Amino acid sequence: TQAGGKSMQLDANVPVDMTDILEGIVIFAVAAEEIIKMFIRAREKRRLARIGTT
Repeated sequence: TQAGGKSMQLDANVPVDMTDILEGIVIFAVAAEEIIKMFIRAREKRRLARIGTT
């Protein structure tokens, strides 16, 4: 009966954990996208600067 009680608790916690995990993934994905955009912009600026100098 103890194992059954534990599994019930886990089942009750799963939806909350999943939403937290999904939220974390979404926030991470958005942050990663922003960082990638920054890198791309920096690279473009460097490329333009190189073209300008040569």
